[in-house]
Amino acid sequence: MTWFFVNAGQQAGPISDIQLDEYILGGKVLPETLIWREGMESWLPCKEARPAVAFNARPTALALADPLARNETCVEVVCSECGGLQAKENAIKHGDLWICAACKPVHVQKIKEGVAAGRPAHALDYAGIGARAAAKFLDILIIGLPAVFLIGAIIAVVAPAIAKNRASPEGFIIIMVAAIAAMGFAMMFFQVWCLSKWGATPGKRIMRLRVVTTDGGSISWGRAIGRLLGEWVNGLIPFWIGYLIAAFDNERRTVHDHIAGTRVIKV
Repeated sequence: MTWFFVNAGQQAGPISDIQLDEYILGGKVLPETLIWREGMESWLPCKEARPAVAFNARPTALALADPLARNETCVEVVCSECGGLQAKENAIKHGDLWICAACKPVHVQKIKEGVAAGRPAHALDYAGIGARAAAKFLDILIIGLPAVFLIGAIIAVVAPAIAKNRASPEGFIIIMVAAIAAMGFAMMFFQVWCLSKWGATPGKRIMRLRVVTTDGGSISWGRAIGRLLGEWVNGLIPFWIGYLIAAFDNERRTVHDHIAGTRVIKV
């Protein structure tokens, strides 16, 4: 996990969890210092994002901190739309978010359209077609091939039994169909579970990609299921057009990304 923080009016980082704790305990990051990591909706004061560490900081360390830097961290805010640092008096607050004057019209329009806001736009690094294709190929190798071998093994075991019992093959056919259906369900469940737990299937994790919501948050079980169903719809579109449109989309979205309201980003 990597963190960014406001230092003397500038965005600093990334730093690790351990480094952040050292900065907090050493007084370099104050309780009021704004910090942010991937997965957070907006920048938050350290005392809210890391309260357990912030309130254990040594009083002597806080007393030695640069007063000028402390003032700057208190008056500086980060615009949730453009990610820029702004003077607090030149920004407006909407809920837990700060919006600079230049981004106010965009933010208001997003609210009207029901689009989630709260994460700096520059924080999302969308994955390209090449990386996503490589992740899909790895998923086929990791998930698809073992399933094919198991289905082949089931057929190899059940088919001779059907041939030997031609008078009443129905029972063996039902067993074979049920086993294949169970295998298919297990594959789908595994993918949905991976997406809801980690935001990525095995192939995407290897390629360091993650599926997120519009504002960069984790996806739910329902959205993961919707994305899987959307990928089936995508597969019905000829010539891989449903995937290729990502090359012309500014957020690199495929058809199933549009259906589920997801994005694929680099991590």
